[in-house]
Amino acid sequence: MINRAIDVAKLQERSWPTVQYLWDNHPILEWFADRASTFFPEHAAPVASLKGRLPPGEVSVVLHGAIPNANGAPVVDRWAVVVVAPEGTLRIEEVHDFLHRTRLSEDTPSRPLDDLEQAQRAIPAAVDRFQTHLVELRRVRDAEVQRDLDAVLDRLIALESRFKAQLSLELGAPPEGNNDFSPLEKRRLTLRRAKEQRIERLFQDWTEWFERTRRMVADPNPHVDVKAVFLG
Repeated sequence: MINRAIDVAKLQERSWPTVQYLWDNHPILEWFADRASTFFPEHAAPVASLKGRLPPGEVSVVLHGAIPNANGAPVVDRWAVVVVAPEGTLRIEEVHDFLHRTRLSEDTPSRPLDDLEQAQRAIPAAVDRFQTHLVELRRVRDAEVQRDLDAVLDRLIALESRFKAQLSLELGAPPEGNNDFSPLEKRRLTLRRAKEQRIERLFQDWTEWFERTRRMVADPNPHVDVKAVFLG
């Protein structure tokens, strides 16, 4: 069905940083990737005709985008189809809806494509629309993360207070004043301060880890991959 490839990199006026999200997978995936690279070189996307299944003049661009946290792991991971209507309007369509609408799982005849101009014109606008969509998702997710963070911090503060209260039960209240302390009091005070510091470091590490793994990079132009283009 797919008989042409389009150079995506040349169509994107801006360059976006690439973040590696995946680790080593099953060897079969490496085999698929190797086979795919034979037909579609880097920065290229397959183009196929769906004449009779898409309205005439419609271009549907399958895209993937992700917004990572400070560790590079995706917090927002999104697949969608940007549909470019013949009159130029754009809309976001879910992948499963697109597959159902185009009956792509059924036998699909291969048709030659001699002109890629229509796809080339559609891709920059589709990428820009999808980036805007990702930024909107990030704003929604940011609000959810902030609510979760506030709740977690409240629980951590309460838990830290319980740890310190337990410390007072074990070692007694800290001595007051600047009077000379007995050797036993000095030892107890030193031990108490050391345990308090460990408790504070522990809860500080928990807080920093939560923020680092939940908060997203505020990139106005999230990285987007064009996976395929279908023409009506």
